[in-house]
Amino acid sequence: YLYTNLLILKLFGVSYAGMKLFSVIPGIVTCAAVFLICQLLFSSRVALWTSLLFAVAHWAVRLSRYGWDVSFMVMAFSLTIFLLLLAIERRRDFFAYLSGLSAGIGLYSYAASRSCVLSVAVFLIVEWILEKEQWILRLSFAFMTGLTIVTFPLFCYYFSNSNAFWVRAAELSVFNSES
Repeated sequence: YLYTNLLILKLFGVSYAGMKLFSVIPGIVTCAAVFLICQLLFSSRVALWTSLLFAVAHWAVRLSRYGWDVSFMVMAFSLTIFLLLLAIERRRDFFAYLSGLSAGIGLYSYAASRSCVLSVAVFLIVEWILEKEQWILRLSFAFMTGLTIVTFPLFCYYFSNSNAFWVRAAELSVFNSES
């Protein structure tokens, strides 16, 4: 996430417009990913309408205006979903691997991305339990390989600083006595 921001600042300069691009570029990529997901699942017409509605949706516009890292997480998760659906449709390990890379990159942005990655893992487990097909295990392994490669430095940090992993979740927890 930070390297993406650095690249944007190098290309567009340190300015108000450059700072706004931190969330504008992921917002545009997310609209494209939503289009591709819907095109894969439905039709081009449905995909066009869905991506147009997504582009003007209140929460998507609001998140893009603030420059938060959540817009990057939404982009990474939508790319994860698209690549995983493509992997399932074509039964290609490479797309599942790219999906794992995208999910791992998303973990570097926003704390809620942990839930997104967990949901994909649960989906793959349930899919395998219901279908009992060998190719689903191959795709799951490819996804986990991509995810592990990208997140290895992050988890090394969390293992050496175990309290850092739960700081934000503990602040927002309903079980927190201070809230």
